[in-house]
Amino acid sequence: MRLSSPAMLTCRSMIVALALIYGCGGSDEAGTDAQTAAATDGTMTPTSSPTDGTSVAATEGPATSTSEPTAGSSGEETLGTTSEPTTGAEELDWVVPLRGVLVTSMARDPNGDLVLAGYQYGSLSAFGSTDLAEIDDIFATFLVRLDPAGAVKWHRSFDTNSQPMAIVEPVAAVAIGPTGDIVLTGMYNKAVDLGDGPLPSANDNDLFLAAFTADGAPLWSRALSAPGAQYGSAVAIDPNGDIFLGGAFEGEITVGADVLVSQGDTDILLAKFTSAGEATWGRAYGDALGDAALGLAMDGAGDLVLLAMLYGDIADFGGGPIADLSCCTWNGIVAKFDADGLNT
Repeated sequence: MRLSSPAMLTCRSMIVALALIYGCGGSDEAGTDAQTAAATDGTMTPTSSPTDGTSVAATEGPATSTSEPTAGSSGEETLGTTSEPTTGAEELDWVVPLRGVLVTSMARDPNGDLVLAGYQYGSLSAFGSTDLAEIDDIFATFLVRLDPAGAVKWHRSFDTNSQPMAIVEPVAAVAIGPTGDIVLTGMYNKAVDLGDGPLPSANDNDLFLAAFTADGAPLWSRALSAPGAQYGSAVAIDPNGDIFLGGAFEGEITVGADVLVSQGDTDILLAKFTSAGEATWGRAYGDALGDAALGLAMDGAGDLVLLAMLYGDIADFGGGPIADLSCCTWNGIVAKFDADGLNT
């Protein structure tokens, strides 16, 4: 699973729709993350398959509303209402068309704002009527904050020159911490400045981790840069503000005092950082084939839950042998770790 030659998602007119659905019984906790991606060559119809009350979804076909329009006092049609509401039915409150973007992660704060991260395609990208910043290269990483009504509050674009992976590898992730700060991870393959100075590059896919204020101002950025490929694809924040990073790497990287060496192709990367961006520890899990983290979440006890993709057959995460996964080409696994990264 060599990252320098990915199954790339190309775009002529990538259009997706972001929809907020009410009546879903979702959670409003800070940092709630929905890893998701959608892209197509054509027009899209918003659909609802909500989790945590939010949805990023699209299907092929002409753009349509999922609700019957009703005439307002001015006689104009109003999107997002139904003429005959059904008790308990989900109602589409708003829709924002997204052009030339691939959304791979979303987090919601307690006030209902949404922070989205992913990739934009050249200068064609827009959230509704708001154009994203133009970039020098074809691909860039974006960060966008929407208010509860779906309006863009601010947006940032970073010229990472990083091609998006296949949809099963969402290589950009965002989380919101207890103080409202935003943490973003992803990858870059050229020297990049995320707002507080340029990060080094080994001229391959390198990993970045960065923090921003609730208003999008840069706080700090860190790089894991070494020969071979590294990328960040998952991030979670505990109630103390400590940051947990998930991703994949090749070769040898150093995280804090820990030197990690992959077993062949990409291995799963798991790491912890303080709220100030200082590395606490790093862990690696893998075999001779390609493996990668897909998602991270904190449970109520402060433990870390990892969702990972396995191309090989990892026999042990540290807590004893796991079931034989050698039957299939691609496998997934969910594993729990304590705050020190131990799977017991």
